Amino acid sequence: MTHPAARRTARLRDLLEGLRLDGVLVTDPVDVRYLSGFRGDDATLVVGRAAALLCTDSRFWEQVREEVREVELSRVTTEPLLEHSAHEARRVLGSGARLGYQGAQLSHAAYRTLRRVHDGPLRHVGRPVTRLRVVKDGAEPALLRRAAAVLHEALGRIRIPVPDGNVRAVAGEKATDCRTNTRGSASHHGNLVGRTFHRNSLFPDVDVFAVVRRPASAARFTRTLRNP
Repeated sequence: MTHPAARRTARLRDLLEGLRLDGVLVTDPVDVRYLSGFRGDDATLVVGRAAALLCTDSRFWEQVREEVREVELSRVTTEPLLEHSAHEARRVLGSGARLGYQGAQLSHAAYRTLRRVHDGPLRHVGRPVTRLRVVKDGAEPALLRRAAAVLHEALGRIRIPVPDGNVRAVAGEKATDCRTNTRGSASHHGNLVGRTFHRNSLFPDVDVFAVVRRPASAARFTRTLRNP
């Protein structure tokens, strides 16, 4: 069976022709993890038509060996990560190569470093690379279904702590006044697990509003402050 990293980097390579690029420097940590399988920090990914390099320092080399397949480790030693990655991109793609980069992840100083080291055209390509994550493959669908089931079960057992005293519990469109029990938790009201208004001792000039909903496949928890 083809490793997910091989399938994902192949899809990234398919983008290169349409974007008129020779390679991409991936700096978004979430995209690096999705494309390579590496779960650590401080890493970049250089993907060309015939090469894929994961650049990181010695803190993560053993982790790369355990987690990463189909992507070569490029060891960062003395240079800063971005400068090393730019040199590696130039090495594997060739001088004057057209390189894509993720502008949202780079400061102006970082971009100037990339511009100084790389001697070819640069193009911001953050969105097309990030959108690759929309496609779920391998074990991802099963893991997502399992996570949704665990979340649904957990929310079925949740009790929201609120201070003793009068609160307003709301179920759908209907609001009723009630008193919390001595353990300070609100009761379930259908899909609305709990919704309370109470005075916060840390912020005496505001009321705290909290809500947890329990729909069939997702949950939302928000906490906001509103003027009394």
